[in-house]
Amino acid sequence: MKRLFAIAFMLFFLLPLGAQELTLSEIEDTWMSSDIPVVYTHQGKPNIGDFATAFCKKYRDNGLVGIWYDCLSGKRDNEDVAEFNLDTRNGYVDISLVSDATVAGQMCFWNLPDGRQRVGVKLFNYYELPRPILLFYDYYKETGSMTPELVVDHMPDFARCGFSLPQKGKDIQLFPEYEIDGEAWLRYDGLNGFRLDAPDNIELAYSAATGKPIVDVYLLGEGSWVNVRKGPTSNSEVVAKLSPEQIVTMILETPKNGWWHIQDDRVYPAEEEDDTDCLFLGGGSPCWIHNSVVGFSLTFFNGMGVPVYAQPSWRSEVIATIKPGEEEPFAHPLDVSSDGGWVKIVCGKVIGWIRAESICSNPLTTCA
Repeated sequence: MKRLFAIAFMLFFLLPLGAQELTLSEIEDTWMSSDIPVVYTHQGKPNIGDFATAFCKKYRDNGLVGIWYDCLSGKRDNEDVAEFNLDTRNGYVDISLVSDATVAGQMCFWNLPDGRQRVGVKLFNYYELPRPILLFYDYYKETGSMTPELVVDHMPDFARCGFSLPQKGKDIQLFPEYEIDGEAWLRYDGLNGFRLDAPDNIELAYSAATGKPIVDVYLLGEGSWVNVRKGPTSNSEVVAKLSPEQIVTMILETPKNGWWHIQDDRVYPAEEEDDTDCLFLGGGSPCWIHNSVVGFSLTFFNGMGVPVYAQPSWRSEVIATIKPGEEEPFAHPLDVSSDGGWVKIVCGKVIGWIRAESICSNPLTTCA
């Protein structure tokens, strides 16, 4: 059986961290750009302490990682450290402080069948970023470095889903903030990385007003005025026109043959923070819009690609993975699952189903 080593720590700060040279957001934006050399003097392969020290040394200008690095280096006299436990036999360490908010980090590694060692790192500082980040590296003996890797076929929305790297075992457990039918895991899959094993209702996107599944989109606005029609056909009466220069979002429901009903017959200026500043369309008539003129960009969590499934289910085949910089910069909605958690899209030449949390429906941000 392949051995798993784990290193974990939980920090609770008395006060928010002060000014730092490096934030977690900056680590998340740049971690894929460089390898991390691992230096050790003992015989055999590097251990979890070597990996943790190498990672923390590189990013020690971050407050969270800096405290981790000090503890690993033997500097454990920080008065805010309530507990620090290092279990060298099992490759485990934890650290805790007392605070009113959570700052946390975990690290573990897996021995792969081909001799590589795969390292997982979790970082969470609520003061800097309201969700944790998850990073993976593969250690290559030939180079003596940890190389950034994208090894998860789907990255859940960590703004709504906590997780814990394993101290024992191989799988990463997920903890959604909402109720699901069963448990959610990222299952270790050897050389293939990890696969998501979760109930299909892990993320729901229902309309609170109508109970219908919905999709948030924005007007793509390319070239000419966009017709809003009374019915779901190109022959239906035009009840409103939207300028291609308008930056507006809208909520869609009830797709029919490429047409979507605009919920409440209104759109929202993207620049406005207050949803009450909406534009009513149609003068009381139903408002329908074609999917070719609306869409959304995709959210690439931690720079990872968005998997596209053949059917709206985690257990379905992954037919493609859209990576940053590939295909068109946006996708068009074709359909939505009955629970609202899946959206069928066309993105360039790719047609299939993606999770609703992979959608970025605000044209002014990346949502990552």
